[in-house]
Amino acid sequence: MIKIFYSYSHQDETYRNELEKWLKKLRQDNIISEWHDRKILPGSKLNDAIDENLQNADLFLLLISQNFLSSDACLKEMEYAVKHHGSKWFVSIILKDCTWLETELKNYLALPTDGKPIDKWDSKDEAWLVVYDRLKKIISELENTFSIKEDYKNKLQQIEFVTQSKNKVFLDDIWVFPSVLKRTV
Repeated sequence: MIKIFYSYSHQDETYRNELEKWLKKLRQDNIISEWHDRKILPGSKLNDAIDENLQNADLFLLLISQNFLSSDACLKEMEYAVKHHGSKWFVSIILKDCTWLETELKNYLALPTDGKPIDKWDSKDEAWLVVYDRLKKIISELENTFSIKEDYKNKLQQIEFVTQSKNKVFLDDIWVFPSVLKRTV
């Protein structure tokens, strides 16, 4: 299952809600799980919850607007996504006209097509369909890069080994999980 982290300004929450509607089928089919800060339970430490979900995410969806670019919290999440690009994946989704081309995001292909903001399309549904189709392809590629299912990996990590130098040695101490990519013919 691909873990998605939504990074967005609360002022753009309606856009996040709309994207979640488009991704519903992927969620129902257990292809993705999604997380955003509105899922933090009252009484939880805000920054701890965000940091934990940043670290566990496979795919970051950056919902870009000037609201996003003027938020310190969003910029911190963006920096994390860019810094970890390679071991994780991020996609910028341009919501409205803004100064995103003056940031490091200009070096990465954005959605929808050519980074044309969602709100500039004659048909918003057409824009969201483009976003959905591209995200579905990215998610499919990400699924193919995972060679070991998370449940299996977790079970392997719980296996204990005993040695003379350590009381307990866990599988992570002696095993490196290979990254097997999908073979194309």
